[in-house]
Amino acid sequence: MAPDQWLGIAAGLLLVAAAVALASYGMSGGRLWSSGPRRFVCPLSRQNVECVLARDIRTGQFQRVESCTAFPDPGDVRCAEDCRSIMNLGLPMAGEQGRP
Repeated sequence: MAPDQWLGIAAGLLLVAAAVALASYGMSGGRLWSSGPRRFVCPLSRQNVECVLARDIRTGQFQRVESCTAFPDPGDVRCAEDCRSIMNLGLPMAGEQGRP
């Protein structure tokens, strides 16, 4: 095969890979977050809580606490989110359950 044919094949494969990547992103609805409930002892309040955390699918890092039963309105999280910081360090939470 001539060098220009290899270049054409490589360019075609690159376009196919880009199309597959875009289709995969589109099928996920463009979501970059994955939420899952967890139960553990809150490092601030020292009580058993159930939290829903948002995780960046690409990095695996927790980005925010979406809800927490430590608060009267679990969706109104008003703390420093120390639990998120601890989990992002890879450290286990006291009494942790429901780990994905």
